[in-house]
Amino acid sequence: MSATDRCFSEAGANYCYSSFDGQSTAVWLLVLAASDMETEPDHCMENFNCHPISSWRLALLAKDMVIMGDTLDPRASAANALAGIGILGTCDGLVYSWELSSGKKVATLHPLKGGVSCIAVNSRSDALAVASNDECVLHVYVKSPTEC
Repeated sequence: MSATDRCFSEAGANYCYSSFDGQSTAVWLLVLAASDMETEPDHCMENFNCHPISSWRLALLAKDMVIMGDTLDPRASAANALAGIGILGTCDGLVYSWELSSGKKVATLHPLKGGVSCIAVNSRSDALAVASNDECVLHVYVKSPTEC
């Protein structure tokens, strides 16, 4: 199976997705990949919210190839993407977003006390939810009508 053709089954239903005939397609991916332990910072080794054996990387899937980028932020504990924007949360509570295509920083969201444990998105409503380990708090962000 080529990298542009995918089929899977879910609850008795089959789904198949294929690339457009005669058109090239490129997809940005957020990948949690194995880390080089020698390059991990000491603060990450001491903080259980960090992933000392893995790191978030941006990758590009194009022409049946995956091109892996550098580690995004060694403090990253959660990542997701929404409408061409990458969202990253760190083990020390920082949450920021950037354009996937250019790498340009878009915004820094409300800082959390403690580490970010999860980032969830809903592409239908452009909603973003960020959970904190230490506060037991869920922050929900929704695009305002003026941003549409």
